[in-house]
Amino acid sequence: MTIFIIQLLNSFFYAAVLFLIAAGLSLIYGVMRTSAAATSTPALGPTFAIFLVLYAALGLTLARLLLLLAQRERRRAAIGGTRPRP
Repeated sequence: MTIFIIQLLNSFFYAAVLFLIAAGLSLIYGVMRTSAAATSTPALGPTFAIFLVLYAALGLTLARLLLLLAQRERRRAAIGGTRPRP
């Protein structure tokens, strides 16, 4: 369970870093003006919520697949008598 929490937090931190880099570069190179960066779009809240749910679902799926892969390797190592690969 701790691996899952670490993976979930890691994915959120990575997304935040990518966002900060992209936002900074677009403002520095003049692709976007500062006034255009702050939007008043009415559907921004639901769009953000959908994106957040989708991102969390993908993170959960990835964590579940990694846990299943680790369990399979442990079982394979226990049956074969070999050590699991690092």
